[in-house]
Amino acid sequence: DIVVGTPVAGRSSASAESLIGMFVNTLPLRTDLSGDPTLLEVLRRVRETDVAALAAQDVPFDEIVTALAPERALSRHPVFQTMVQYRDPIIAPEFTGLRAEPVFPRARTAKFDLTFEFVELARSAGIRLRVEYAAALFDEATVADLAGRVSSILRTLVGAPSSHVAQLRLGPSTELPALPAPDIAPPRRSLVDIFSATARTFGDRPAVSDGTRTLTYRELDAHSSSIAARLHRDGVRRGHSVALILERSTDLVAAILGVLRCGAAYVPIDPAYPGERKASTLDDAAPTVVVDADYLERADDSDSVTATFETELTPADPAYVIFTSGSTGKPKGVTVTHGNVAALIDATAELFDVDENDVWTMFHSYAFDFSVWELWGPLSTGAHLVLPDHATTRSPADFAALIGERGVTVLSQTPSAFFALDAADLADTEHQEIPEHQETPETIGSGSALDSLRYVIFGGEALDLPRLRSFGRRYPRTTLVNMYGITEITVHATYLVLDQ
Repeated sequence: DIVVGTPVAGRSSASAESLIGMFVNTLPLRTDLSGDPTLLEVLRRVRETDVAALAAQDVPFDEIVTALAPERALSRHPVFQTMVQYRDPIIAPEFTGLRAEPVFPRARTAKFDLTFEFVELARSAGIRLRVEYAAALFDEATVADLAGRVSSILRTLVGAPSSHVAQLRLGPSTELPALPAPDIAPPRRSLVDIFSATARTFGDRPAVSDGTRTLTYRELDAHSSSIAARLHRDGVRRGHSVALILERSTDLVAAILGVLRCGAAYVPIDPAYPGERKASTLDDAAPTVVVDADYLERADDSDSVTATFETELTPADPAYVIFTSGSTGKPKGVTVTHGNVAALIDATAELFDVDENDVWTMFHSYAFDFSVWELWGPLSTGAHLVLPDHATTRSPADFAALIGERGVTVLSQTPSAFFALDAADLADTEHQEIPEHQETPETIGSGSALDSLRYVIFGGEALDLPRLRSFGRRYPRTTLVNMYGITEITVHATYLVLDQ
C-alpha cells in the first residue's frame, strides 16, 4: 500500500474558474499492490483510486491529516513523502517584435523527499520528467537512476502490460526488462504447514521447555491440536482473532499454534501490561475468545483428542496482530500474515547455519515482534526453544546462568539487554577479562556460561559497536549479527555480520 500526493487546481465548479485566489489542494492517493498484480491491473487500480479521489477533491487536506492523526515529525510530511504531478506546458505569450520563453529558476529547497513532475512538451509529442529531491536524502546520481527506472517501467507498461510487479527487477541501470515467471512457483505455505512438517521430521526431539516442563515436537503437536479443538468448539473460525494473556510457558507456545490451526490470528497481550492497556487492546481487537490460564485450566479430558477439523490456510491469512508501543499516544494493531513470516524464515535460512541441534531462547515478550523470530527460528528447524520466566529475563546474572545450563546456541537481544548480560558475565569472578596480551586459545571463553553461544543477533535498538570489542575478544567463536526491521515488515529487513 503506497501513498503519494498530487496537487489539484481546486476549481471544480464553473463559478470558480474566473475567481482570483489560491484554490490549490493536495490529494493523497493510495496505490494497492497486494496480490502481485500485473501492470495493467495496477493501472486499473490507480485509475479507480484517482477518479474516486478527484470526486472528493474539495475536502481540505488539513481535515484529512486531522482525521488520520498520523505520527508527526518535523523531518517529514505527515501523510506522504513523494509528490507526483502532471501539468500542461507553460507557453510564453507572444509579443510583436519580441521572442519570449519561460524561465524556471533553480529551486534551492525541496518541499518533499521526492517530487516527480510530468510535463507535456509544448512543441512535440512527448512528456518531460522533472525530479525535485531533498539533497539531505539523495544525491544527483541516485535521482538520475530513479528517473531512468521510471522511464523503463513506463516502457514495460506499454510493451509488456501483462508483466507482474514481482517479476520486475530494478537493477542499477535503466534497462529493466520484465523477467519471465519461474517455471516452478514457490510453495504456498502457512505457519501450520511449516510446524507440521517439523513435527513429522523431529517428533521425538525436545521442542519447547520452560522452568518445569519439556514437550517434544510430537507432544507439542498434540497439545496444540487439543487447544485448537477447544477453540473451534468455542466458535473460533478462519479470519477470527484470539487474544492470548499467558505467562511464558510451554502452554503459551501450544496456544499460539492452536490459534493458528483454527485459521485465526493471535493477539498477544503481555500479562504484565497495565489493566488499561489490556482493556484498550481487547476493545480494539474484539477477539472471539480470550485465552488465559483459567481458560486452559478449564479444559477437560475431551480436549486431549486431536482436532477433527481441517482449516485450509493460505499465505495471505493473518497470523497475528501485534499492538505497537503507541508512540502516537495510543497503540495500534499491526496485522502480519502467514506468508510474511514464512518469507522471513525462507530469507534467513541461508544466512544462519542452524539446525535441529541448536537451542534458542525466547527472551522477549511475545507481545514484541522480536519474539516471532525467536519462536519460528527453532520451530521451523526442529531446534529446542527455551522460555525463561519473567524474573529470569530481568536478571542478567540469572539469564546468563540459564544460557549455560541449557547450552543456548542462538540468542536474540536488544543492545541494552545484551550489554547488561555482558556486564554480568564480566562481573563473575571466574570470568574476569584476561588482558589481551595474556590470552591463549585455551583461556578465551573458557568455562563461561556464555561459551555455548554460536550466534548473538541484535535488533530493536541502535547498536554501539565499540562496546562489543570486549565480548568479541572473549568469545571469538560467537558470530555477532546486527539486524533491523519494524513490526509492519515482519521483524527483520537488514542483516550484517559484525567483525573486529
